[in-house]
Amino acid sequence: MVWVRFPGLDMEYWEEESLLAISTTVGNPVHVDPATLKGNTGFYASVMVEVDFAKPIPNKVLIKGDESDF
Repeated sequence: MVWVRFPGLDMEYWEEESLLAISTTVGNPVHVDPATLKGNTGFYASVMVEVDFAKPIPNKVLIKGDESDF
């Protein structure tokens, strides 16, 4: 298991459900950092993810937003 950071993520995606969904692109999400859920870390969101290191790990994740993608 590893902590995955999502820097630059708009605050609209800082809900637990959204973060867990985004984390599935890396592996099996286990736990969202409590500081992230409280908004205490303004620079990145953190999620603990179970990763299979035998598979490729993406270095970027495309987020499709209502107004734009990033």
